[in-house]
Amino acid sequence: MKVYLWAARNNQHERNFLSDLQHKIAKLGYETILAVADYSAADLENLLNADIVVAIFDGRDLAPADYVRLGIFYNYKHQQAKTKLLVGYSLVKADVDVKLFLDHLAKTELNLIACLKDYLYLKNKHHVG
Repeated sequence: MKVYLWAARNNQHERNFLSDLQHKIAKLGYETILAVADYSAADLENLLNADIVVAIFDGRDLAPADYVRLGIFYNYKHQQAKTKLLVGYSLVKADVDVKLFLDHLAKTELNLIACLKDYLYLKNKHHVG
């Protein structure tokens, strides 16, 4: 099962944070795919092939390409792949302006990991997908 991670990685701190999170998600049995900045055809294919999209919100405004990614996955999920999951992980206390489009908004790493564990358990239990 694949998790598409969409997050900023503009400096070493952000890259370290993302690497640590990737490692924790991989320990659950998921393959992680990082979003690329250039929004290429390969990135779009990775987005649509993911079982779960985790969007990390750090308080910065979303770029237009981020809204496009969100819209494409949201539409695909609701039209053809209802078992896919769109999860936000908010690193700030402020509300995320796109939370209406999310299946879940985690406000802690522990909550994010629990959400991914639950999805894996339920998908395997019910052989969905």
